[in-house]
Amino acid sequence: MKLSALLLTAMGTSHITEIDWLVIAAYFGVLLCVAWWVVRKGKDSAAFYTSGAGTYTLSDSMYTEHLEYCSDRAWEGHDFVFTVAFQNDMLTQTGIESQLCERKNDEPRQS
Repeated sequence: MKLSALLLTAMGTSHITEIDWLVIAAYFGVLLCVAWWVVRKGKDSAAFYTSGAGTYTLSDSMYTEHLEYCSDRAWEGHDFVFTVAFQNDMLTQTGIESQLCERKNDEPRQS
């Protein structure tokens, strides 16, 4: 007997019972719940994303960034001064974004 005929015969004799359908439905139900949880994760009031663009100058170890655009409009038009240090292949940037730390009761962020 050929393999294809054997497979067709085996497939014709299989039956999916109500329990099988219940297990399949439960699997997809759990899958949908996990997908819903992943999509909703991070969408509460504490989650936010800020983006911006501008210009910068680098003079020796002094890095100054000027934000021309920011999704949080209170940050636009401000300069942020940092100190940078290069050691081998590592860049360390230090400074405090202190100009707007009163916004939303934020504390100054160390960079």
